[in-house]
Amino acid sequence: MVTGAFENGLTITGNETQDVEVILSFSINNSFEWTEVNADGKYEPAAGEQVVDMGLRGLIPMVAN
Repeated sequence: MVTGAFENGLTITGNETQDVEVILSFSINNSFEWTEVNADGKYEPAAGEQVVDMGLRGLIPMVAN
């Protein structure tokens, strides 16, 4: 689960006359890891090294205008 706060809050009253569009910006924070087969610190898929899913690191929600 990733959570994030709206910069200026978000209020839905139920009286809206138009759609409320929310944009979600997800971040992986430049995370990239893999399982090492050759302990050389280099990602080598040909050697059978597999990427590890690091998941999401952050969320920035915005209301579209």
